[in-house]
Amino acid sequence: MVLNALYHYSLFAGIDKNLTPVKPVKEIKEEPEQLKILISFMKTEKPYRDDRLTLQKLAEQMNMSEKQLSQLINQHTGKHFFDFTNEFRINDAKVLLKENLQLTVLEILYEVGFNSKSSFYTAFKKETNQTLTDYIKSVSLLMSGFKSD
Repeated sequence: MVLNALYHYSLFAGIDKNLTPVKPVKEIKEEPEQLKILISFMKTEKPYRDDRLTLQKLAEQMNMSEKQLSQLINQHTGKHFFDFTNEFRINDAKVLLKENLQLTVLEILYEVGFNSKSSFYTAFKKETNQTLTDYIKSVSLLMSGFKSD
């Protein structure tokens, strides 16, 4: 190879040892079937309502190893387990806030699987980009708008 380089030096023209390697472009893949099953399970069975839900418990319910479940969630949603479950909890809480006006925030947060106000408020803000108070105000305005027709 060295002799070839000496005789055919033009083949190696333009090679720069200072070039940085290019990262391969990731292929956009379809949601795997397992993820569809997981999301369907989360929506229908609502395991996230268990405030003691762990990766291990959910993996057992899904008949998967913890590692498989963690990789499935991380790679295909870009979220960690707790952010993934909190997304379902917050979406559930939003429905309850709209439909059950007689429930208190405390009752709702316990109902959807949170065990403290602070973790609920933090997750709500992270998931919706608005405070719970602002969300409730916007829902109240929408609801009063429908009633005044």
